[in-house]
Amino acid sequence: MQNPMQNPMKKQPMWKAIILRLAVTALFCPLAGVALAQQVTVVVCHPNDDGTTTPITIADPALETHQAHGDLIVGEEADENCQPLDADSDGIPNADDNCIDIDNPNQEDHYGTDAGDACEDLDGDGTRDEDEANFCLSIDGEWLITRGTAQCVTNPTTGQEPNVAVANGHNASAQAGFGKNNSASAIGDSTFANATFGNNNSAIATGIGAKAEAYLGNNNRTTATGNGANAQAREGDYNSATADGLNALAWAVNGNVNSASATGDDANAQASFGNNNSATAGADGAQAEASFGDNNSAAASDADVYACAGFFDSNENATNEDRCN
Repeated sequence: MQNPMQNPMKKQPMWKAIILRLAVTALFCPLAGVALAQQVTVVVCHPNDDGTTTPITIADPALETHQAHGDLIVGEEADENCQPLDADSDGIPNADDNCIDIDNPNQEDHYGTDAGDACEDLDGDGTRDEDEANFCLSIDGEWLITRGTAQCVTNPTTGQEPNVAVANGHNASAQAGFGKNNSASAIGDSTFANATFGNNNSAIATGIGAKAEAYLGNNNRTTATGNGANAQAREGDYNSATADGLNALAWAVNGNVNSASATGDDANAQASFGNNNSATAGADGAQAEASFGDNNSAAASDADVYACAGFFDSNENATNEDRCN
């Protein structure tokens, strides 16, 4: 008697079993072919152990790994013969050029982002800095570029790190110096940035009439973003102030390791006259003060709310409340 659990394939003659397998293969293999055809591939020049390179085709998800090992993308960084491309003919291959479309064989890069000076656009208006009507760049007391009404002032560094001032806009002004590694960037009409009298200070002002100052100390950081924004970190060390919004105001002054952050139109944050104070105003019209003491924290997270900590006390925390009254 035949076992009912026996494989039914074994019941069939050999020639029938072969025909069945061929039918299954014909049914599913085209689907696999379509899946492979739809996969995005990239041709890269792959370095060999003998120092030569060979063009190979890889799946797109593997591209990042291959690039980490030095592979170049054919058509972007190398031609079909794996010779490096040089779009601007400045002698620097695209893969190493900090400004691919503009001839800059010396690869100058004094300021800004990873882009070379030749193609920098600090204010993001589509006009290169070198083509702006009002623009200046000064490094260690030397004016590299000065054009229009923008004003840049620097002093020679007292160490190896340079002092850099960049201004872009009508009557924009930037000052950096009297120390080392001070950086000031003023982007916008009538902006002002000052990073002086200390070391490793940074001041960035972006917006019409924005103002950022980091001076009389070391390692102070200020960023003012928005028309009329004002950020001050000064008269101490390791102070930071960030003002982001129309007429936002952030001060971290007269002490060390004070932090002030004002985010929102007319937001106001002040951390001052003490050490390790923190003030955060996070909404339009919000005000936060942590001053006249140490280790105080004040946070105003709602619009038009006032929060206060300190004022001759220390180690106070205030969130959307006035603990100074």
